[in-house]
Amino acid sequence: MPIQPSQLEIDNIVAASGLRLSNPTVPASGTDTGTQGDISWDSDYLYVCTSGDTWKRSNITSWGPDVEYLVVAGGGGGGRRLAGGGGAGGYRSGTNNVLLNTNYTVTVGAGGAGATSASVAGSNGSDSVFASITSNGGGGGGSVSDSNGKDGGSGGGSRAQAGNPGNGNTPSTSPSQGNDGGIGDTTGGTYVGGGGGGASSAGANGTSGGHGGNGTANTITGSSVTYAGGGGGAGYNVSSGPAGSGGNGGGGDGSDTWTGSSTSSKGDDGAVNTGGGGGRYATSSLSLYRSKRW
Repeated sequence: MPIQPSQLEIDNIVAASGLRLSNPTVPASGTDTGTQGDISWDSDYLYVCTSGDTWKRSNITSWGPDVEYLVVAGGGGGGRRLAGGGGAGGYRSGTNNVLLNTNYTVTVGAGGAGATSASVAGSNGSDSVFASITSNGGGGGGSVSDSNGKDGGSGGGSRAQAGNPGNGNTPSTSPSQGNDGGIGDTTGGTYVGGGGGGASSAGANGTSGGHGGNGTANTITGSSVTYAGGGGGAGYNVSSGPAGSGGNGGGGDGSDTWTGSSTSSKGDDGAVNTGGGGGRYATSSLSLYRSKRW
């Protein structure tokens, strides 16, 4: 049965601000009589006549609750020799409406591996995902022969004496999920690589210590915990420049004792379940939490 003109009411005709169906008559089947553009509804479905005597319907779902989320991706791995620190995993938090009785896939991204040789940069961390929210893995830190820091949730630092730092907030989100990595020392003074970017601040340049950018505190677990700190850049040796420290929020410290030997010390891993970036050629880590907010 077609919708009768008397069943349509228009609120505020001058501004045409809304359309309301009063006492709608729903079609009995998909081939019930109707004119293209007719609309009807009941407690379960919205019905639309798409062409003459042809109806389609869409299920009307209950309005779900808002959930509070924290999604932190895997941090990037540090580079090797005069290396940049790994960038923190992308950090995103807020509230999101979800549908009742619906399953959502949650992906927890792994931390990126540190550089296995001086010819490659550290690896990016993996993305973490909850519903429509994606946080991107942190960028790997630069190494001697692969000097650029990599782009990511937060960017990796470049190695000392050469290279460009990685860009943070890549791909772009609003609010920003992270910050840029630092530039390695190019003056020949400290030989410290750039720090990896963190959720709250960029990685420091090598001339300023190569410290990892700081992360951001969150109380979703019931207490304040800081996540997504960048990894520190590596120094050349103790006398010419100590390593950059990892940023607050799980960033690993960079090594400060490389002297050209393959047995020189490693930097520190990013802390587990924080999304912190790694220092030198240490592997980083990640975190993802979710809690309901009714």
